[in-house]
Amino acid sequence: MKRKMLVVVVLCLVSWFLWFVLQERALPKYILGKGVWIVNLDVVDPEDLLRQAQDAGVDYFLVKTHEGRYWTWEKGFGWNPYNTHRQIERFVKACHQAGIRVFAWGYVYGNAPEEEAQKAIDSLNLGADGYVWDVEAEFAYKPEAAAILCETVKKYVEEKCPEKILGYSTFSRVHRGGEVPWAEKLPLEVFDRHCDVAMPQVYWREFGVSPEKAVYQMCQAWLQMQESWGPGKEPAPIIPIGQAYRRDKGVKYTPPEEVSRFLEAAKGYYGVSLWKAELMAPEHWGALKNGPERAVNPRNSKRSVLITLCSLGIAIIIWKLTRHRG
Repeated sequence: MKRKMLVVVVLCLVSWFLWFVLQERALPKYILGKGVWIVNLDVVDPEDLLRQAQDAGVDYFLVKTHEGRYWTWEKGFGWNPYNTHRQIERFVKACHQAGIRVFAWGYVYGNAPEEEAQKAIDSLNLGADGYVWDVEAEFAYKPEAAAILCETVKKYVEEKCPEKILGYSTFSRVHRGGEVPWAEKLPLEVFDRHCDVAMPQVYWREFGVSPEKAVYQMCQAWLQMQESWGPGKEPAPIIPIGQAYRRDKGVKYTPPEEVSRFLEAAKGYYGVSLWKAELMAPEHWGALKNGPERAVNPRNSKRSVLITLCSLGIAIIIWKLTRHRG
């Protein structure tokens, strides 16, 4: 009788294990959860940042690696060097140990697409789980450069690291009459065709509207833009970016209740993120922590630990069953 019970238990655990693995494989990789952007790692305490992120349930960070064809640690634009490769690699390792993904990102201009493409590829090779292009004013009227940039990186990812995510970020109000009248001249269709996710910048305080209205305007503008592209590839899922600024010079303070309202308004999307870690106050981390729960692809989360424990449990039961028969 005991032997039959053990067999039943083993079969149940095996069935559960197979269901979990199949479910994991079925989930799209662009389910991202909650994220936070970082420009300069020198401005934050990485250990404190990780502690805050874990407490707030952050699933991923986005860390800047280059500006155009220059690394952030180069002096191409006259800034003080920051985010060296060693810094980024250490940060990625610490985040992975904490169960948090890291995506690299770079601001692109389109003046040297081959070099910018290589920067994206090299950024992926720092251990990042993906890469995001920041596409703004300088890339208007440059579809050829966009094609070179995207095709080069996409080919590399497909051949070398297909599990990694590609994305692009740009303005949220991309229709005519938005905050940038020429935004529709950006070659966003090219980027969208090669990317897994699109990340519109929904900065409601800059627009002078409520978080809810900003999310609604973003949705309408992007649907209109995507429909204008016609049939073809399914548009990349939208992952909205909100703002979270402490009281500081040169920025408008973001009340935490507005951050909460943004997170609530954006809860129907596959992910969300806040700009940026260097300016976030404790109350913003609190809003992120208390915001709506979000699904996240377990392939790159702590849930993989459950699979390991389940496998171990099955192995122990089978071992005991075999020993009992002997």
